[in-house]
Amino acid sequence: MAPCSSSACVGGGGGFGSLRHVSDPGRAQRPLAPARAHTLTSSPQQTNATLRFALDCSFSLTDVRDVYGVLKQVRQCVGVSRRYDADLHVFGWSERHERLSDELFGDAWKRWDCALHRRPLDTSDAEPAGVLHDDNDNDDNDDDEEEEEEEECSSSLLLPIVMSPDAPQSLAPADDTNITATSFVLGGLSENSGLRPRATLSRAKELGWPARRLPLDEHLPACRTKILTINATMEAVALRASGLPWQDALMTAVPRRHYVQKK
Repeated sequence: MAPCSSSACVGGGGGFGSLRHVSDPGRAQRPLAPARAHTLTSSPQQTNATLRFALDCSFSLTDVRDVYGVLKQVRQCVGVSRRYDADLHVFGWSERHERLSDELFGDAWKRWDCALHRRPLDTSDAEPAGVLHDDNDNDDNDDDEEEEEEEECSSSLLLPIVMSPDAPQSLAPADDTNITATSFVLGGLSENSGLRPRATLSRAKELGWPARRLPLDEHLPACRTKILTINATMEAVALRASGLPWQDALMTAVPRRHYVQKK
C-alpha cells in the first residue's frame, strides 16, 4: 500500500492510535499505522525498506530511572533505523513517556522518525496480510475520504520474532533467510531493569510468537553479558540484514568492553 502522504499523523479518539513524526521532509517516508489524522505539508518519497522493528514499551516500570534509560535507548534506536533505512514502531507509548521525554529531550522527541502507538502490542498485529489496527477501528465512520486516508496509512508486522536474551534458540540460518521480511520485537526494558528475568520471553509466550536470542554464544563467545541495550540488539540485527556475517555484526554492535579483556 502507498504510504501516508502527510509528514505527520496524529491519532485521534483521545490520543489513541499512532503518532508519526518525520524529522526531515526530504527523507523517505515509511508506511504508517492507520490513524484518524490531520495532514501537514510535505510529501517525502516512498522507501523500499522492508526491515521492521517494533519496540514494546508497555512493561510496567516503577523506577523512573529505568524509564529514563529506556527513553535514551529509544532515541538511539531512531538513529539505527535511519542508518539502516528500517521501519520503527514504538508500542505502549504513554503520557508518562511523553512527559519524561519532554524532560530529557525537550521538543526534539516529537521529531523522531518513527511511529508512536498508544496501545500495546497484541496478536492482531501479526496478521499475515493485515495492518496495524487503530484502537478505534470499530467506530462508525461515514467519511469515505477519511477511511481512504487511513487505508493509505497502513502497515503490517510480518513474521514477528520477539528478541529475548532468555530464549532457548538463537537466530538461526533459517531466520536469516527471511530477515528482511521479519518484524523484530524488542522489549522496552533497560538492561538494568528489575523486571528483566525472563520478561521478554514471557511476553513472547503471551503473544504466541517465537522468541529468539542473538547468537552470542555461537559467534561471540567472549562476550561477558547476554543482556544488551535495545539499540545494540537492533543494530546487530540490522547489520546482519545488511549482509555482514554474524560475528562481524555482533563485534560492531556490542560495546567492546563486553568482550575485550582488560590489560
